[in-house]
Amino acid sequence: MRRSPRCEPSISIARRQHLTHGTPPGPDSAAAHPGQLKILQEVITLSVFVPFALLYLREPLKLDYLWAALCILGAVFFVFRGKWAGV
Repeated sequence: MRRSPRCEPSISIARRQHLTHGTPPGPDSAAAHPGQLKILQEVITLSVFVPFALLYLREPLKLDYLWAALCILGAVFFVFRGKWAGV
């Protein structure tokens, strides 16, 4: 008896490649690591929420927002610098 495609568990592309080709995803692969995914999630969330808070909720712009944005940019740099440098 064959299962329908929607009943199959979802497997990431990198994991599927590892299962079919026998090689784990390396630093050269397009697969992102969990730390990179988390930082990317935070960047996307803040890039949507901050304009919403400023424009729609009329929150005042504070200098603390600038420092927080610089911290997030620093996190992006340190998490993704290996991919950018080709390491």
